[in-house]
Amino acid sequence: MGKLKIKFHPLFALYVFLCIYFSWFNKIFYYVVVVTLHEFGHYFAAKHYGYQMESIIFSLSGAGITTHNKFAEKHDIVISICGPLINLILITITICLWWIFPLSYLYTYDFLITNLVVMLFNLVPIYPLDGGRIIIDVLSLRGKDMGKCLKIN
Repeated sequence: MGKLKIKFHPLFALYVFLCIYFSWFNKIFYYVVVVTLHEFGHYFAAKHYGYQMESIIFSLSGAGITTHNKFAEKHDIVISICGPLINLILITITICLWWIFPLSYLYTYDFLITNLVVMLFNLVPIYPLDGGRIIIDVLSLRGKDMGKCLKIN
Protein backbone atom coordinates (compact mmCIF):
# COMPACT_ATOMS: atom_id res chain seq x y z
CA MET A 1 0.00 0.00 0.00
CA GLY A 2 1.18 3.49 -0.80
CA LYS A 3 1.44 6.34 1.62
CA LEU A 4 -1.60 8.46 2.38
CA LYS A 5 -1.13 12.01 1.09
CA ILE A 6 -2.62 15.02 2.81
CA LYS A 7 -3.81 17.76 0.44
CA PHE A 8 -5.21 21.21 1.13
CA HIS A 9 -7.58 23.04 -1.20
CA PRO A 10 -6.30 26.59 -1.87
CA LEU A 11 -9.41 28.15 -0.32
CA PHE A 12 -8.86 26.06 2.82
CA ALA A 13 -5.33 27.47 3.04
CA LEU A 14 -6.80 30.97 2.74
CA TYR A 15 -9.33 30.15 5.48
CA VAL A 16 -6.51 28.95 7.77
CA PHE A 17 -4.58 32.15 7.09
CA LEU A 18 -7.64 34.27 7.97
CA CYS A 19 -8.20 32.29 11.17
CA ILE A 20 -4.61 32.87 12.21
CA TYR A 21 -4.86 36.56 11.27
CA PHE A 22 -7.97 37.01 13.44
CA SER A 23 -6.39 35.11 16.38
CA TRP A 24 -8.56 32.00 16.00
CA PHE A 25 -5.54 29.73 15.79
CA ASN A 26 -6.72 27.37 18.53
CA LYS A 27 -10.08 26.82 16.82
CA ILE A 28 -8.60 26.02 13.41
CA PHE A 29 -5.91 23.90 15.07
CA TYR A 30 -8.52 21.81 16.92
CA TYR A 31 -10.60 21.53 13.77
CA VAL A 32 -7.70 20.26 11.67
CA VAL A 33 -6.62 17.78 14.37
CA VAL A 34 -10.15 16.48 14.99
CA VAL A 35 -11.05 16.14 11.30
CA THR A 36 -7.72 14.45 10.58
CA LEU A 37 -8.30 11.91 13.36
CA HIS A 38 -11.87 11.41 12.12
CA GLU A 39 -10.63 10.69 8.60
CA PHE A 40 -7.92 8.38 9.91
CA GLY A 41 -10.72 6.39 11.55
CA HIS A 42 -12.17 5.84 8.07
CA TYR A 43 -8.70 5.18 6.65
CA PHE A 44 -7.75 2.46 9.14
CA ALA A 45 -11.13 0.74 8.80
CA ALA A 46 -10.80 0.74 5.01
CA LYS A 47 -7.21 -0.48 5.27
CA HIS A 48 -8.40 -3.29 7.56
CA TYR A 49 -10.71 -4.51 4.77
CA GLY A 50 -7.90 -4.24 2.21
CA TYR A 51 -8.99 -1.10 0.38
CA GLN A 52 -6.37 1.35 -0.84
CA MET A 53 -6.87 4.97 0.10
CA GLU A 54 -5.03 7.74 -1.73
CA SER A 55 -5.28 11.07 0.08
CA ILE A 56 -7.07 13.19 2.64
CA ILE A 57 -8.29 16.43 1.08
CA PHE A 58 -9.14 19.41 3.29
CA SER A 59 -11.58 21.90 1.81
CA LEU A 60 -13.91 24.61 3.09
CA SER A 61 -16.73 22.09 3.39
CA GLY A 62 -14.71 19.65 5.49
CA ALA A 63 -12.41 16.81 4.59
CA GLY A 64 -12.61 13.52 2.80
CA ILE A 65 -10.54 10.57 1.76
CA THR A 66 -10.14 9.84 -1.93
CA THR A 67 -10.07 6.34 -3.34
CA HIS A 68 -10.76 4.54 -6.59
CA ASN A 69 -12.28 1.57 -4.78
CA LYS A 70 -15.98 0.77 -4.53
CA PHE A 71 -16.69 -0.49 -1.03
CA ALA A 72 -18.93 -3.45 -0.34
CA GLU A 73 -22.06 -2.30 1.55
CA LYS A 74 -21.18 -4.20 4.73
CA HIS A 75 -17.68 -2.76 4.69
CA ASP A 76 -18.89 0.75 3.89
CA ILE A 77 -21.18 0.73 6.95
CA VAL A 78 -18.25 -0.10 9.24
CA ILE A 79 -15.94 2.35 7.46
CA SER A 80 -18.55 5.11 7.76
CA ILE A 81 -19.14 4.44 11.46
CA CYS A 82 -15.43 4.47 12.35
CA GLY A 83 -14.99 8.24 11.80
CA PRO A 84 -17.70 9.30 14.29
CA LEU A 85 -16.59 6.48 16.58
CA ILE A 86 -13.12 8.05 16.79
CA ASN A 87 -14.79 11.35 17.76
CA LEU A 88 -16.84 9.57 20.45
CA ILE A 89 -13.69 7.94 21.83
CA LEU A 90 -11.92 11.32 21.93
CA ILE A 91 -14.92 12.89 23.69
CA THR A 92 -14.89 10.11 26.28
CA ILE A 93 -11.14 10.45 26.86
CA THR A 94 -11.47 14.22 27.22
CA ILE A 95 -14.28 13.92 29.79
CA CYS A 96 -12.25 11.31 31.72
CA LEU A 97 -9.33 13.76 31.74
CA TRP A 98 -11.63 16.35 33.28
CA TRP A 99 -12.45 13.96 36.13
CA ILE A 100 -8.81 13.07 36.73
CA PHE A 101 -7.34 16.54 36.12
CA PRO A 102 -10.09 19.16 36.57
CA LEU A 103 -7.77 21.96 35.43
CA SER A 104 -7.48 20.32 31.99
CA TYR A 105 -11.02 21.56 31.30
CA LEU A 106 -9.59 25.00 30.55
CA TYR A 107 -7.40 23.60 27.78
CA THR A 108 -9.58 20.87 26.32
CA TYR A 109 -13.08 22.37 26.23
CA ASP A 110 -12.73 23.60 22.63
CA PHE A 111 -11.31 20.22 21.65
CA LEU A 112 -14.36 18.46 23.10
CA ILE A 113 -16.82 20.84 21.41
CA THR A 114 -15.03 20.44 18.07
CA ASN A 115 -15.24 16.64 18.38
CA LEU A 116 -18.91 16.83 19.28
CA VAL A 117 -19.73 19.10 16.33
CA VAL A 118 -17.76 17.00 13.83
CA MET A 119 -19.33 13.77 15.11
CA LEU A 120 -22.92 15.05 15.10
CA PHE A 121 -22.54 16.81 11.75
CA ASN A 122 -21.20 13.65 10.11
CA LEU A 123 -24.06 11.57 11.49
CA VAL A 124 -26.67 13.76 9.77
CA PRO A 125 -28.45 11.39 7.35
CA ILE A 126 -27.59 13.29 4.17
CA TYR A 127 -25.42 11.69 1.50
CA PRO A 128 -22.32 11.88 1.27
CA LEU A 129 -21.98 12.44 5.02
CA ASP A 130 -21.36 9.35 7.13
CA GLY A 131 -24.97 9.16 8.31
CA GLY A 132 -26.28 9.24 4.75
CA ARG A 133 -23.79 6.60 3.64
CA ILE A 134 -24.87 4.33 6.49
CA ILE A 135 -28.57 4.68 5.65
CA ILE A 136 -28.01 4.05 1.94
CA ASP A 137 -25.84 1.01 2.62
CA VAL A 138 -28.38 -0.44 5.06
CA LEU A 139 -31.17 0.07 2.50
CA SER A 140 -28.97 -1.53 -0.19
CA LEU A 141 -28.41 -4.56 2.01
CA ARG A 142 -32.17 -4.87 2.41
CA GLY A 143 -32.57 -5.14 -1.35
CA LYS A 144 -33.32 -1.54 -2.26
CA ASP A 145 -31.90 -0.08 -5.46
CA MET A 146 -28.88 2.17 -4.77
CA GLY A 147 -29.98 4.69 -7.44
CA LYS A 148 -33.42 5.07 -5.85
CA CYS A 149 -31.87 5.39 -2.41
CA LEU A 150 -29.65 8.23 -3.60
CA LYS A 151 -32.64 10.02 -5.15
CA ILE A 152 -34.64 9.72 -1.92
CA ASN A 153 -31.78 10.89 0.23
